[in-house]
Amino acid sequence: MKVVFVFLFALLVGCAESSNNSVAFYKKVEGAYEITMVGKRAHMAHDPISFLFRGSSPSKAILKVPRIKGNVKGEEIPVKKGYYSFVGDVDFIEHNMKVDLFYDDYDKNVKREYSWNGEYKLREIQ
Repeated sequence: MKVVFVFLFALLVGCAESSNNSVAFYKKVEGAYEITMVGKRAHMAHDPISFLFRGSSPSKAILKVPRIKGNVKGEEIPVKKGYYSFVGDVDFIEHNMKVDLFYDDYDKNVKREYSWNGEYKLREIQ
């Protein structure tokens, strides 16, 4: 019985929540738009103790898109040199955005889901 309790405790404490806020912020930069998404990401565990108490920290991601209306294909979103390009879509409807992107991991011939996928309300910042 004690083993089951310890296992359940470790499982619950070690499960840090990763989440995305429902609001994303955008601004116009050099003829394109920078969209900033914020949320929380779980800390990585490197040993048994950090696994039990790993928690999460605030995080953000920035996408540069050519427009914030209609559909933007993943291939239109620039990435830093040495990073996998995006496939999928970002759809804009009124003041809302739906992100459905994947990394094109051509080395392993798989598509890896972008952790910032989801639906957001858009707010302009100056």
